[in-house]
Amino acid sequence: MQAPTSERHSAGMSLIHNVFIRSVNTIWNNAPLVTPRDEVSFAGYALTMAGAIHTHHHSEETIVFPFLATKLPMEENIEQHQQFQTGLSQFTAYFEEVFNGNAKYDAAKTRELVTSFGGALVQHLHDEIPTISPEALSVLDTEGFDKMMLELEEHIKSAPGLFTIFPFTLSNHDYAAEPNWPPIPGPLSWFVRHIAVWRHSSYWKFSSFDMAGRPKVYSPKT
Repeated sequence: MQAPTSERHSAGMSLIHNVFIRSVNTIWNNAPLVTPRDEVSFAGYALTMAGAIHTHHHSEETIVFPFLATKLPMEENIEQHQQFQTGLSQFTAYFEEVFNGNAKYDAAKTRELVTSFGGALVQHLHDEIPTISPEALSVLDTEGFDKMMLELEEHIKSAPGLFTIFPFTLSNHDYAAEPNWPPIPGPLSWFVRHIAVWRHSSYWKFSSFDMAGRPKVYSPKT
């Protein structure tokens, strides 16, 4: 029997939050290890992370929060988004310069930039979960919630990122903990794991897991 939509939404939010937390940790841990030949790939990975976070929070602010705000206080969630946005934007701007060859990669600067937004981001990701728990969402109109979720799913499907955000998400998700997430069609999951992943394969050497779900660490020698 399938869990109610609100329970699936809450669980899914926890899982994507964990993806973001793991990816921030991979940036921090790998920053001093990156070799010159891997700097552009690392910049691509960092930009994919930033893009995934931005896409996620944009969908919340434009689709999810407006509906939840009809019954629930969302002001703090929106305010917390603003608290790390400046730092994340600076992180993005720096890695765009590195990626395009207009700035020299600097591990210390990378960690400084992560520090500028990482703490506020992770705190927000933890704080947000109770506000969207099944208990909190129980006050919402079920039909309206289901309609909002369909709109969100269509938005996610139409967003760019088949060769970037999808492999990024899959390679930072712990399949041992939840093998049936993300809830994407089997053919799409197969395509991402076996085809799309190779478009930017050098990026995912920095991820938390390989495409089989096995934990891994970046090795400058590979």
